[in-house]
Amino acid sequence: MSQFDYRQFINKTVEWFQCSRGLAIFAACAKLIRDYDFADGGFFLYQRRLVRDPFHHPMEIFFPWGSLQEEHAWIQQVIDDQDFLRDREVWRKLSDRELFDHQVLLTHATISVWPLISEEQTIGAIVLVRNRQQENDRPYLEVDHLGSMIAYQVTSAINSLLARRRLELAKEDLEQQVKEQTLLEAKLRKVQEFQVLLSRANEAIAQAQDEHTLLQEICDLAITYTHISLCWVAKPEDSGWVKSLVHSGQGGFLKGLRVSVDGQKFEGSGAVGTAWRLEEPVFFNSIATSRAMAPWRERLAQYAFKSSAALPIRRDDNVWGILTFYHHEENAFDEELQHILKDLAQDIGFGLDRIDLVRQERQAHEFNQILLNNVRAGVLVVRYPSRVVEKVNEKLLTIIGIKHEEMIENHPIRKIFFDEKVFHQIGGLSNMILNTGEGQQSDVLYHTEDGQKRYFDLSGHRWDKGDGMWRIIWTIVDVTDRFYYEENIRNLNRQKTILLDNTLAGISVIRYPERVIIEANQRYAELVGYHEAKDVIGHSVVMIYPNVEQAQRMATLAEQVLEDGHGKLRDLILKMPDGMKKYVDVAGELLEKSQDHTLILWTSIDVTERRVLMKKLEKEALYDLITGLPNRRYFEHYMEDVFADFAQRKSLCALIVIDLDGFKTVNDTYGHLMGDQVLRIVGGRLRQALDKEDFIARLGGDEFILVIRSEKEKSEMEAMLYRLGQAVQIPIVLGRGQTAKVGLSAGICYAHDEITNFKQLVRLADQAMYHSKGQKFDRKNFWTIAQG
Repeated sequence: MSQFDYRQFINKTVEWFQCSRGLAIFAACAKLIRDYDFADGGFFLYQRRLVRDPFHHPMEIFFPWGSLQEEHAWIQQVIDDQDFLRDREVWRKLSDRELFDHQVLLTHATISVWPLISEEQTIGAIVLVRNRQQENDRPYLEVDHLGSMIAYQVTSAINSLLARRRLELAKEDLEQQVKEQTLLEAKLRKVQEFQVLLSRANEAIAQAQDEHTLLQEICDLAITYTHISLCWVAKPEDSGWVKSLVHSGQGGFLKGLRVSVDGQKFEGSGAVGTAWRLEEPVFFNSIATSRAMAPWRERLAQYAFKSSAALPIRRDDNVWGILTFYHHEENAFDEELQHILKDLAQDIGFGLDRIDLVRQERQAHEFNQILLNNVRAGVLVVRYPSRVVEKVNEKLLTIIGIKHEEMIENHPIRKIFFDEKVFHQIGGLSNMILNTGEGQQSDVLYHTEDGQKRYFDLSGHRWDKGDGMWRIIWTIVDVTDRFYYEENIRNLNRQKTILLDNTLAGISVIRYPERVIIEANQRYAELVGYHEAKDVIGHSVVMIYPNVEQAQRMATLAEQVLEDGHGKLRDLILKMPDGMKKYVDVAGELLEKSQDHTLILWTSIDVTERRVLMKKLEKEALYDLITGLPNRRYFEHYMEDVFADFAQRKSLCALIVIDLDGFKTVNDTYGHLMGDQVLRIVGGRLRQALDKEDFIARLGGDEFILVIRSEKEKSEMEAMLYRLGQAVQIPIVLGRGQTAKVGLSAGICYAHDEITNFKQLVRLADQAMYHSKGQKFDRKNFWTIAQG
């Protein structure tokens, strides 16, 4: 800051006005006269007579230095630039009669005022007082009296102007605050939209079964819940050119679009290519000024896209694709939205990893299913070409006489089939299975470690685990007893020989067309609910089928055996004498066919346990494990049937989506086990509050969905909603003197002809629920009815 030269200021002021006689006064408005006293009022007076007084003595120059000790660089600049006369027309109003009303002053002096302005604030004024001359050309007023007279007038006028200026500034500040508040509210709405998008996307991720459906749903959610104009997922091909996997919004933009991830290509400069190469998000908040987006500027302008975002999607810790957004506003992606979109891209990567994990688990389940289907046989998994044993079941250990699986797992298969001849025999069968996919061989000789001979039936299925190496799942059945039976009765009739082929299964010989049992083993008698084989011989097989349908299935199989010589049937139902049912797999072999009679050998295996387990697995796939209510998958199947019926009979009233309020607090306070207990109790209360024909399912988390099938008037629907609310809000006893209480928010969508599918119904109800949840502190009811 330069040193202020007071003397230069005074001299330049007087020189500027070129007064023959007069008075120049500078008033510093920041510190005006206090109590109208010159001593400490922050006011200085400069007087100079350019002609001598009547006594021909020069006038004294004086001013109080203490009032100007604060240095102001702007004053020096004002003087140098001669800029202090700005807004002169405005300040003319302060001159003469409009400013000063002191009668003597108005009679004998002419007064002019000019402002000193800095940063749009008035901080001082130049006041010029010219004495009106007498005939003798002498001033009427002495300057010392004149200064005293105008001090109060100058101070009051400037204070009045400053007050008006403060009001103007206050008004401007208020208008600015309103403008900023409006912008803040718009920003908060946008952030809330993207937070809802993130929440809904995570729900989709939790339920996703395949990557294409997941990515498409993410794009659809972005268009539904935000003002995004286009959302698409890009993935480069081996050539480096990008293809669109899924999109939602203004998809016409993508037709014929050429984008590359190769930085050497002109089309590789954009957001997608840059994000792929840098493995980092790229945001362009002004496409029109971005050189990187120049190759597509005309196309972008055609669709009014002004901002873009490209975020890498990582899969198995590697960049797999690019999630891309376009917006019709500039500066659409501020720092907070960028964080949300980064979280979204990261969560999508987690979802893809989860899909991969589920796929691996499904493969493991398929493997376990194969084991399950052969629980009565030994199972052996061998990895090729190394021929290393990976897994065995307990039945195999029993068959080969080994106590612990550690003795053979991760060892070469030769440790089991150590006989050279048998080893090569199995090797030939392995090659056939690896080429064709399956194969089998009967009566394979096996020597136990203690020298005993055992005979096995082997069957194998090729299995691709997806790691580049083939496996064969071997099924081994100990047929030693069967083999020796065959040796003993080889010279007997053929029917006895085949009867003993499968001693581990129920075996019977049926004569047709009478369908009478003429031979059976003990296992068959047990299968059909009798103590001894003699109890079933001579009886018709019709007695063992529970209904006409099962009897017809067996009759159809018999016709196949008569025509082809053999046939199989799975999950045939048998009726026990006590009314119980069993499931069996049946295989038939034609023994003898003549005009008088025909004999068929039937082999039956009890698969009831397998059937029960399969039903359990099917139920777990359709029902929620915590509440026992139908899950999302069951709900979707159910709604497809409901909508088909609705199109014909209008048998659907409404759909209600419920989200529990305060459930997260319960989880955080009491733990997830107590949280699960709360979900079970709430689910039961909701079920009890509904009519019998209505439906309830748990979609996941703390969200339930109700399907109202019964027709209800408005008053009946409100009464039912009040019942639901009261049922949910009853405190829940958790034990040890602890209780929990939750509320609920609900969205309702009534079915009507304009709704063409249940997903549209769910979406409208879901949006209404979120509206209700957003208004839960000032709403009248806990529910909101969807519009449209």
